[in-house]
Amino acid sequence: MNELRAKEYAVAAQTATVPVRSDLQYTNSKNALGIIWRRKWLIGFLIFGFLALGVYVTKSITPTYTAAATVKLDVYQPSIADVQSVVTGITGDAREVRSQLQIIHSRNLMGRVVDALNLSADPEFNQALAQKLAEEQEAEAGEGWFTGLLNMVGLGGADEDKVVKEALSPEETRERAIDTLIGKVKVLPIHFSFVFSISVATTDPVKSATIANTITEQYILNQIEVKYQATEQATSWLSNRVTELKIELEGAEEAVASHKAKFELANEDAVGQLAQRLLSLRATSADATSGREKAVEKLNALLASVSQGDLVNIAKLTGSIRLENLANTITRNGGPQVQANSAAMNRFNLELEQVTSRLQREISQSDASLAAIGEQITELEERQGRQGVEVVTLRQLEREAQAASVIYETFLSRLKETSVQQGVHKADALVISEARIPIAKSFPRYRVTLSAALIIGLLMAATIVAILEMIDQTFSTPDELEQFTSLPVLGLIPSAPITARGNVLKFAISRPTSPFVEAVRNLRTSVQLSGVDGDVKVVALASAGEGEGKTLLTMALAHSSATQVNRRVLVMDCDLRRRRLTSELGGRGIPGIIGYFGGKKMIDEIIHTHETGEFDVIYADKSPKITADIFASQKFAVLMAELRERYDLILIDTPPVLALTDIRVIANYVDLVLFSVSWKRTKRRLVRAALTALHLTNPKRVATVFNRMNIGKSIGYYGSYYYN
Repeated sequence: MNELRAKEYAVAAQTATVPVRSDLQYTNSKNALGIIWRRKWLIGFLIFGFLALGVYVTKSITPTYTAAATVKLDVYQPSIADVQSVVTGITGDAREVRSQLQIIHSRNLMGRVVDALNLSADPEFNQALAQKLAEEQEAEAGEGWFTGLLNMVGLGGADEDKVVKEALSPEETRERAIDTLIGKVKVLPIHFSFVFSISVATTDPVKSATIANTITEQYILNQIEVKYQATEQATSWLSNRVTELKIELEGAEEAVASHKAKFELANEDAVGQLAQRLLSLRATSADATSGREKAVEKLNALLASVSQGDLVNIAKLTGSIRLENLANTITRNGGPQVQANSAAMNRFNLELEQVTSRLQREISQSDASLAAIGEQITELEERQGRQGVEVVTLRQLEREAQAASVIYETFLSRLKETSVQQGVHKADALVISEARIPIAKSFPRYRVTLSAALIIGLLMAATIVAILEMIDQTFSTPDELEQFTSLPVLGLIPSAPITARGNVLKFAISRPTSPFVEAVRNLRTSVQLSGVDGDVKVVALASAGEGEGKTLLTMALAHSSATQVNRRVLVMDCDLRRRRLTSELGGRGIPGIIGYFGGKKMIDEIIHTHETGEFDVIYADKSPKITADIFASQKFAVLMAELRERYDLILIDTPPVLALTDIRVIANYVDLVLFSVSWKRTKRRLVRAALTALHLTNPKRVATVFNRMNIGKSIGYYGSYYYN
């Protein structure tokens, strides 16, 4: 840790307000390269393992060879003169093309290939035969050592315990061979074209090419056979249908002739004459009706004039000159009343009766004539209706006969066309590229397999490393500690190569250039430079729990500080319960800080010079029940003030933060709290809890020390190469 960084850490330590970050911030802030470096052996092992597995798989799997044939659909172009209704071709519709692909991959076509190549006798397509061959080879090679060992110890299976499989029937063997062949065949269309590829993958390259070519041959033969069968079926059906239609046509024509003969129907001229006659009778009836109406009207007018005695009017109505003369004579002689019995009047009446009788006869004759004409009209209308029905029936029979004739002629023409099509059928597909014998293996593909193994290894390594990092609750690098706590890391202390804490002073004296001693010396410099307002005189060494190395670090830091010229250093053991510093420095039984608080000893009496002569020590002589009350007393404040005047540096070894509250009281009298965190040992939750407790006491400054680092696993954070 250089001096400039120590200064920056000093400022950051004074301005920090929240000492602990959240787990999410901590996780997101990890250095990816640092993680990879720390887990490099695990990552390398996983990648190498998967690559080795990939190599083993590629070497142990039986290789397969894929041969492919290319087929093009001959899209059918319909025309007017063809027999599309009998034998249809491929129109190029996408659904129809997909249907052809399914036909190639169908069990029927695969069965024809199995029969053509006798694949049922091939061990690759006959599992029972392959198993039998394997058993024969095993029998020829002799019994395996493992099986023989089991038989020797009596664990081998007896012959009667073996499951004897029943032999499969030829049909079952064929069906299984078809299933196997379907699994080895792929039919893939080539986009934006009517071309598709038929590929077959087997363990023999020659076999793959043979099967692929046989599939194309059988597919084309199947198309021709289907068309031929369709033509034969169409010819047979058309022949039967033409015969039926001929019989129907003959029956229709016979019905027309029979109807004409049965009803003796006249031609259209006779039908017209009948209509003309009916029209003439209706005109005569109309004239007779008009004449009768005039006679009735004239008779009624005459009778009305007679009742009135108007002889002149009567004569005018009759139109008789004689009656007019008689009427004039009678009128001149005094009128009808005067001439009632005269000869003129008698002749007038006689003449009038004759006229009236004649009118009545005309009316009677008209009635008789109208009745006769009506009967004739009724008869003619009935004849016309019957004749119309017969004509309509005849027309219907003629149309049916004509339709039967058209259908008969059509089917007869189709029958002739279909008969011509027999023997000239063409397949709807063309083989544009036959399958060639493959040279290279299609599976396993070494590059693809090894690439996949490498990718899987990387993914597994990344997953496992991520899981380990998520469950890892310790600190691996000083950057993690700094980012998690938001506090400066003033020192990176490697593990001291000693068997006991008490030997640290001997090791520091004998190995002054060791990485551990240099790291402590670097920490000493950082502590001295961390003071902003003045020198750092009082430093408390704390930790979250036990075994964090703070006692050893206290002694090493005291030795390093005492080696400076004119540097007065004091070490205080304020861990009154454990008193480990006192034990390691050999101060058991020597009057210490408790004697001072009890009033039995003065300050000078509790300060002892260590046997090395480098620094002074205040031991912890005994353990009271409540230690926090001692450090909260006024006497401790007086003691600290006196010691500040005497020494340049005071190092205080304190109990764990989470075990006792002593450090929270002592922190009020120190210039800096050095919080020790062990490499890959101290849990983050303990660090969070301990720093939160220290923060509540509002200390002047808190900094961390990354302790007990492994130099070999921390290259980049510690100059191990230099020291080695």
